[in-house]
Amino acid sequence: SEDDVHFGTIFVEDIQYENSDENNFVNSLTDSSQKQLELEKLYKNIGNNNQKLKKMKLDNRRPASVPKGVKDEERIGVIRNSELPQKVIYFLELRSFRGNQATKIYGNPSQTGQSNYSLLPGEIVKIIDTPDQYLHKLRMDRDNQGVWKNISNREEDNPSMYLYYDWRNYYTITPHDMPVEMDIVVPRGRNSIPVFSRPGSWTWKDCGLNDDLCLDQLDLNTKAYLFDTTFVTLSRVRQARQSHRLFYKIGYKVKTKEGKLEHKVGWVSSEFAKRKISQLPKSLLATRNPNGLGTYESDSERLQRLQKYYVFDENMNSANKNLNRWLASAPGRSTEVFYQNVAIDGVVSANSFTLEQNFLSEKFEQYGVSVGLGIFAPIFIDLEVQGTAIATVPVSNETSLESAYLFKGENWLLYTTPISINGLPLKFGLGGYYLTMFASQKSFGFNSLVGFQVKALFENEKFWFGTRYGPTGQDLNFSFENRELGVDLGFRLNPEKKYESWSVYFDLSDVNFINRTSQNRTKFQILNIGLRKQF
Repeated sequence: SEDDVHFGTIFVEDIQYENSDENNFVNSLTDSSQKQLELEKLYKNIGNNNQKLKKMKLDNRRPASVPKGVKDEERIGVIRNSELPQKVIYFLELRSFRGNQATKIYGNPSQTGQSNYSLLPGEIVKIIDTPDQYLHKLRMDRDNQGVWKNISNREEDNPSMYLYYDWRNYYTITPHDMPVEMDIVVPRGRNSIPVFSRPGSWTWKDCGLNDDLCLDQLDLNTKAYLFDTTFVTLSRVRQARQSHRLFYKIGYKVKTKEGKLEHKVGWVSSEFAKRKISQLPKSLLATRNPNGLGTYESDSERLQRLQKYYVFDENMNSANKNLNRWLASAPGRSTEVFYQNVAIDGVVSANSFTLEQNFLSEKFEQYGVSVGLGIFAPIFIDLEVQGTAIATVPVSNETSLESAYLFKGENWLLYTTPISINGLPLKFGLGGYYLTMFASQKSFGFNSLVGFQVKALFENEKFWFGTRYGPTGQDLNFSFENRELGVDLGFRLNPEKKYESWSVYFDLSDVNFINRTSQNRTKFQILNIGLRKQF
């Protein structure tokens, strides 16, 4: 029963076993523990699928639950409560999906108290629970409920700090996920960050205070692991926007002047180190396993279940999924992967149409107003279909030729690649288009043009830019000798509303066409500048 056994792997703290080698105590990540120091010495051998951790034994004694004759390597990972350590140590990370907000940390387990710190997305804190507290947390995860958690700090720092935890906003880094690999973040305009020998209210200029305060200067290429976290008090030193600062204790590798590789341990401010992982969007966190006993899944389990919604598995690990239209629009409460299965945009623009044909005595130029619709739907998270239909009504004509109504339709199959530039995912598209003039063929030399086209598009929830090319022809008789070149770009006026925002856009199409029968050449440009809005 649940009261008799505990499932999982647990690191222990302050437990002494006789006849045990100190190197076997890979343990709880507390700053003052002797076994913490052993972990810091051994971290250089850790990192490849936690092999070192798995090989180490926490105890030379045999648990009472293991029958005689069973070898150590054949033990099942289930132990009785009587064999449990007194503490379970793990980390909580505020999930860093796009749009997630900072959360406050309080001096008491109540949101009515004074806030000590605003935890930013991607920041990590350490929790030390009793087994009962940890089991209670797991029950809350299962039932989609939250619970107040006491953050662990060093004795000389303020120990009374609480956050309200729920699994959708926090990621739990369990002991068997250790060690946590970190990326070093260097601010713009600097080449490195300092590593301090101890946490404190330090700044860049404090490295000159004494010789042993700053250990090293780390750059973006440094590989580091997280060992511990703590908060330091700032109010006693200087006035600051927040009364505390979060520090990470990391292990890292550096080369000496002699070229030797050294393994060191030091403290860095949390703003300069992030966990090396690709986060799930909140809309995917909201999905529910229809075959599960409860609504809670780990991120790895959820990723495995959601593979069927991607064309290629590598897109699941790409940050581009956070910029996807169908995921970015979801509020994070839906149980479906696609909160939005279809989107319809309204389009209105000013239109300019310029036409040159070698059998006409003058250049044709007219201005009009265009209105239309864009329809979008997902097939997979990384594959979608698009279609647009735009009609143009002439307003003014600068020539003696008759005015013409225009109609243009396009359709696309767009694939989102794992490639992105400055937060703009790259998409490739295949499609077709149709263009017709509602005027006499005698005046203009063609009724309609049809062709297929390819497109490269950079797009996120704020901006898009795309270029397209397509061979064209009259009434399906297209050839590569005739072509349409196009470019379009747009900007969403309210980025907070993402794809539902009003957008300003620009679209230019340049067509060159030679009639196979008459050898007449037709060249024209269509320019649209206008607004579009999802409704």
